[in-house]
Amino acid sequence: MISDLSAGLAAFLRDCISSYEEVETLLLLARSPARSWSADEIARSLNVTVDAARAALTRLVDVGDLIEAVVTTPPRYRYEPRRDALRTAVNELDHAFVEQRLAVVQVMNQNALDRVRDSAARRLAQAFRANGRRNE
Repeated sequence: MISDLSAGLAAFLRDCISSYEEVETLLLLARSPARSWSADEIARSLNVTVDAARAALTRLVDVGDLIEAVVTTPPRYRYEPRRDALRTAVNELDHAFVEQRLAVVQVMNQNALDRVRDSAARRLAQAFRANGRRNE
């Protein structure tokens, strides 16, 4: 592994987190679990655009079992892990983000590269299959 992070945390980052905005959004919500937040409030707190905050929230809701969208207008979000393993992973992420930020960044960068490589390999395989069908 390229970092000092646990295998469990590295897997959580790989499977559940795809951007730095998602990390910061998740940790902001986790650090104040009794509060519900709007995308505008998160954007102001993290100094990101509202679109970036909305994208992070949408992804975190889609991952499932981490945050809950409270049905209001505008929607509000709160930290609501549905499994102890997720709560443990988020606590470990919070600690690592404070104590080992570079290790978190390294794992996230590697995950991003892996996603790009996987996507390119899939597209290349599809192109070969499509080309093979044309030649038949």
